[in-house]
Amino acid sequence: MASNALSQEEENYVRMSLLLTGISPRAVRVLFDKEFPPASISLTVNDKKVKQKLNDLRGKRVINKAQWDLLFPTSGITDSKTFDVTLMIALLRNLPNVPLVLPVNGYDQLPVTTETTPASDLARIKHYRNLLAHLNDGKVDGALFTTAWKDISDAVLRIGGNAMKQECDQLMTKPLDMSSQEILRDLNQAKVDIELIKQTHETLDTELKQDIKKIKLDHDKSKKDMKMLTFRQANLKRSHNLLQHKQNVSNQQAKRFKKDVNRLELDQINVNVDVKKLKSTSEDPVPWNRRDSRSTVRKTDIET
Repeated sequence: MASNALSQEEENYVRMSLLLTGISPRAVRVLFDKEFPPASISLTVNDKKVKQKLNDLRGKRVINKAQWDLLFPTSGITDSKTFDVTLMIALLRNLPNVPLVLPVNGYDQLPVTTETTPASDLARIKHYRNLLAHLNDGKVDGALFTTAWKDISDAVLRIGGNAMKQECDQLMTKPLDMSSQEILRDLNQAKVDIELIKQTHETLDTELKQDIKKIKLDHDKSKKDMKMLTFRQANLKRSHNLLQHKQNVSNQQAKRFKKDVNRLELDQINVNVDVKKLKSTSEDPVPWNRRDSRSTVRKTDIET
């Protein structure tokens, strides 16, 4: 029996785990439902400006795919009861229509004890959830447990009300039976499974980035090839236009040449006619154009 008993540090770990996974998420939901009434959550997330903001958060990996599917289910309407505490805190701290005063040191630092605003309580819960997730040995020492428990239970009281604070007090003193050993074992196994999922996700993410890079390189090469093809087509078009212009010039020159040939042929015909006339004149001593007048003279001389 003793070998199966939990050590004090392991008990502290179990109690903090139950507090952070069982009670504090319900307290966060109380605040969330005040800021985002469940009856209108579907209209809220589908607002154009809100959806653009959610898209930005998804691109920055503040919202993962599983959470996105809860915000925008493929069937049915958005139901905030399905939101996990991480998603609720992400929406409360990032959407512009939520009137929460930013913690002095932001959401990623543990607020000082004097800060008691709803946003600072969300930062406290977020801080200790992250802290517990990184305790690989499943143990919480006494000093850390005392400080963390007070911070978390006070935050639960402020945002969740007295009833939830009473649950925190009961959990603090509740005896842990042998099932607590199984709880601790399940928690540790869950952490192992989560780490494996994270590693698988990182591997897939790396492969996806490599594929995207390759696709981008192929796309850039295609754009470059297309640009070169467009440049060649433009050159071909210019060459074609130049050739067409030269062809038109050649056709015009050919027409002019043909007209010149026809003119020369006509001139040749006229020359041939003149040659024949000259030839005829050389054979007759009396030029044809003076033949009648000379005949008249001779006749006159005879009569005289």
